[in-house]
Amino acid sequence: MQLGGSIVWRFVPGEQRPESKGTLRKVVEFPIVSNIIGRWLRVGNRGRVEKLMEGTGAVKQEEARTRLDEKDEVNAAIRTLMDTPPPDRKRVTTAHVDAIMKSVYPSLTGETADRKRQALTRKLGFGVLRSGPDEYVDSLLSATSNAQKAEVVRRAKQDMTPPAFSSWLKKARAEGVVSEAVAKAAGKDR
Repeated sequence: MQLGGSIVWRFVPGEQRPESKGTLRKVVEFPIVSNIIGRWLRVGNRGRVEKLMEGTGAVKQEEARTRLDEKDEVNAAIRTLMDTPPPDRKRVTTAHVDAIMKSVYPSLTGETADRKRQALTRKLGFGVLRSGPDEYVDSLLSATSNAQKAEVVRRAKQDMTPPAFSSWLKKARAEGVVSEAVAKAAGKDR
């Protein structure tokens, strides 16, 4: 049952973002006019939006294919790195990153290629760390803020003996899992 309030004022539920309105839309939204004409006439831009979005399907599909190819290559590289002794990992990681860049991202150049190279190096390093049995590293990699990471480090400190914690923190800092800011926030700076 409607009480006819829209004749006097048109209520729009929720807070709407500001938008520019054309003349037709302004006229159709007048209180009495909207009640009468609004039953047969709708003013919007959904058709234009759909037309503009038609071309993005192929691009989205190509981007998804690239992400899947990268994921496959990164996982294969992590499996290889897990069997590589730690002293050789940096050299092997660089070789894998170069191979992934050539096969998945051959057209990237300059600063974009450098950023992608750094991201791939981090992914490989974290993938190797995450593949190990260390639940603290897994928790650190899952944490989404430095405050969460600092809390994981504090709990690790409580759970471990001082020499074991010192060794673990040193390794985590060297691998880039714990930053200086996180170590300071956790009350331990090494």
